[in-house]
Amino acid sequence: MSLSSIDSKIVAYLPQLGANEKKSILEVIKSFVKLKGLDEDVSVSLEEYNQELHDALKRVKSGQFTSQETLGKEMELW
Repeated sequence: MSLSSIDSKIVAYLPQLGANEKKSILEVIKSFVKLKGLDEDVSVSLEEYNQELHDALKRVKSGQFTSQETLGKEMELW
């Protein structure tokens, strides 16, 4: 499968996903880019950084997180 074909398929599937799924995929893509050492050119503005912190704190305050204890129990099941 050619690279342009893969790119086209990725673009075709994206509209079928929800916001959380798209955020997850974005994080996976970022991690691949970071592993390749290509993330130096990708910068986040101070406003974006602060918004990410604000969103994370909001999730924690509303209980939308996994505690270390819960994660440890989940890992035991692997």
